[in-house]
Amino acid sequence: MTDTELLNGISDYWKQNIYEALVQAVGEDYQTSVSSLDLQTNNSRPFLKWDLFFRNLTFFCEKAGIPHTNIRKGGWSFVLVYDETNDIVISFMRKSRYKQLLKSQGQKNPQYLNELLELNRPLPLNQTDLFPECKSHDNSQISDKMEEALNELCVNSKDSRDTLRYVLVVFDYQGNDIQFLSAYLMGKQMEIIEESNWLGSIRPIISNEILEVTDNVDTGNSNVILNKKAFDRIKSRGQNSTVQGINVDTKVDSDIKKNVTN
Repeated sequence: MTDTELLNGISDYWKQNIYEALVQAVGEDYQTSVSSLDLQTNNSRPFLKWDLFFRNLTFFCEKAGIPHTNIRKGGWSFVLVYDETNDIVISFMRKSRYKQLLKSQGQKNPQYLNELLELNRPLPLNQTDLFPECKSHDNSQISDKMEEALNELCVNSKDSRDTLRYVLVVFDYQGNDIQFLSAYLMGKQMEIIEESNWLGSIRPIISNEILEVTDNVDTGNSNVILNKKAFDRIKSRGQNSTVQGINVDTKVDSDIKKNVTN
């Protein structure tokens, strides 16, 4: 299925910054966080990467003046983003989870996803109903909590939310490499109405900002060597100028020189 009009309206600027938020989260940010925590096990790894991505995404939204809100459903917290230009609410999901839900024909959808998909109910499908045996359930209706979140998110939108639609961005990664990044506009039973491959629109980040991670590198309290771009990014986020015992302002030049000469 090819790209169609609604998803084509999402700007490359959005796609690029969402991609970079993911790359930073699963690469540089994750390795730096794990190093500073000195963890002996990796039970928190998937959740830590999600938290880092949502932090990076929130930073992008705040910097660009993009409406966004945090939602908690049960034990899961996530960020919803609102594209005012296209009147679209966006959330995010790993590809493995998306494939599980797709295989179940929407029957195993979490409640929040059914509520968001309710926004797409008026859309005409590009195909006949694939799963006529799947009936709508009570939890498909938009709850008061979700209504409140959408009202807060779309406060500057039209008086009516009749045109508001929901888009799911699905991603996958291997190590530090984002291998899949696509957007889907779907019906209530996970039928794909529109899809768009975002990797064809972004500028890849060729090298990770972490140059080396070892157990025997002497950098004060850190075992992570960062290059100048990584330090600059940390400073631009308004974080403390000391990173794992390294003073950003005084150590960056010497670290860069050491890495260049090695």
